[in-house]
Amino acid sequence: MTEARNERDRRNADSLARLRAFTGRLTDDQLSRPLGNGWTAAAEIAHLAFWDRRASVLLDRWTRDGVTASGADFDAINDAMLPQWLLVPARAAVADALAAGEEVNGKIASLSNELASAIGEGGVVRLDRSRHRSDHLAELERALS
Repeated sequence: MTEARNERDRRNADSLARLRAFTGRLTDDQLSRPLGNGWTAAAEIAHLAFWDRRASVLLDRWTRDGVTASGADFDAINDAMLPQWLLVPARAAVADALAAGEEVNGKIASLSNELASAIGEGGVVRLDRSRHRSDHLAELERALS
């Protein structure tokens, strides 16, 4: 379990470092560039911040109260949040995504093995945040290259 946990924490740290490096190179014009379906690069980055913050809030709740599952419709949440994410200034979206990533990475790394297993079984929050970040970073890199 410890080796897998260390690998997960490494992937989380690496994906956040990749996000930091990539967003640090973007111009305001690139951040405002449409990606299709109403999304901009900044909105997609704000989306990353939201999902990391959601994971962080659930980790706090589960650490305090025990693990419970929730049947959220992720596509509906994304669709509902997009108009708000589009209102976020581009650089604020970047700052929020990086802060949310730092916050959730720290909480995940500090989980006990027992709590991490219980959370992993519930499937509501992915403790390996790198996949979500990497999927969106790849999309952004293709669109903004």
